[in-house]
Amino acid sequence: MRAIGQHMLRASPGYDIVGLQEVWAHQDFILIREIVKDVLPYAKFWTSGLYGSGLATFSKYPIVSSSLTRFALNGDPWPVWQGDWYDGKSCGSIVVTHPLVGEVEVFNTHYHATYDPVGTDDQYLGARVSQAWEMSKLFRQSTRLGRRVIAMGDFNSPPRSLAVGILTRYGKVTDSWDSLHPLPQNPLPRGLTPEQGVTLLGITCDTPLNTWTSQSTWVNEISRDPIGERLDYIFYNASEEFKCLESEVVLREKIPGVGEGGPNAPWINMSDHYAVHSVFSVKVVDATMPRNSPSSLVPSSDSKDSNTRNMVELLEQVLSTLQQHLDRTQSKSTRMIYISTPLLLLATLGLMIGSLWIDFNPRWTLLLVTMGEVQLALENERGLFGASSRHLHVLCDGPLPVDRAHVMPEGGAIRL
Repeated sequence: MRAIGQHMLRASPGYDIVGLQEVWAHQDFILIREIVKDVLPYAKFWTSGLYGSGLATFSKYPIVSSSLTRFALNGDPWPVWQGDWYDGKSCGSIVVTHPLVGEVEVFNTHYHATYDPVGTDDQYLGARVSQAWEMSKLFRQSTRLGRRVIAMGDFNSPPRSLAVGILTRYGKVTDSWDSLHPLPQNPLPRGLTPEQGVTLLGITCDTPLNTWTSQSTWVNEISRDPIGERLDYIFYNASEEFKCLESEVVLREKIPGVGEGGPNAPWINMSDHYAVHSVFSVKVVDATMPRNSPSSLVPSSDSKDSNTRNMVELLEQVLSTLQQHLDRTQSKSTRMIYISTPLLLLATLGLMIGSLWIDFNPRWTLLLVTMGEVQLALENERGLFGASSRHLHVLCDGPLPVDRAHVMPEGGAIRL
């Protein structure tokens, strides 16, 4: 954490805004804030869930407001070792006042992780899709308020995923890296080295170049090479007045290790993810027009959507994915209860019967009470998990049949 703070402090040219994820300890946030206080004097740290959201944003400009949106769907509570459900995955936002632009809303997020290899059934796709859907609505709301929108973080979704498609098509934001490094289509790149993966595809995670990457390197969905994946992004609501000038993968340097990298790796990376750095230009076209006039920010397609058919197809994919996720989670939750309840009841009954022939011992009573508490906890967890899964219907304004889906027309680190 200290090394990351030093990087933020010494960056040249300096950063205007920095978003960090997986800052689990408040003490780490305090440490970084103390290091960068002279260059990034404004900061926000959000807490959420059992372990915390891990989100922290630092700004050169005054923060006039902040908020935290905890996602309705956060994965599965049963695999405790994964932790996503207990983290309370969220989206934190700050509104900063820029001296020339006015209000800019900056979102910082960390989506549910992917635990399934490429090409296999992604059991948590529904979680990331619902998170992208919620976040897209926040983008649209902010844009209607006349704000510039920037969103950064670990989205745990490759560039051609449904989650990223929701953000760019429904949320109407642009991928800053892709705007300057469009992917060649004919032919698609193949046989890339890890270094080419970073420079050409913007790989940020699971690259063999990173000392924290395990031996089972992630296969890239585009090149099909074991070079990792691009999971970290900076999005923005592009317009003629708001453009991306630069976008690059940074935080690649190594620091002296303290044994974590093993005897053959004395130098380690600061994080298991590389960072994304984007530079934007913003200009005020008409000095007589209010800086944050919605008419200068909202794309004309908002008033008359010329791409309705594509939007309907997107919504069909969203509804289908969320319904599949709902069916899977409800089936898993019910199956776990059906398995655990009889086993606990049989064990409890056996202890009760056995206690009739055994002298009284407080340990038996304690064991019976503990088993009862475990069963109660399982039932409560099933209820909470089921309730969060049912929120999927609300996210899409009700479980409309696909043939009735329709579209209603509606009015990292960065430098600005």
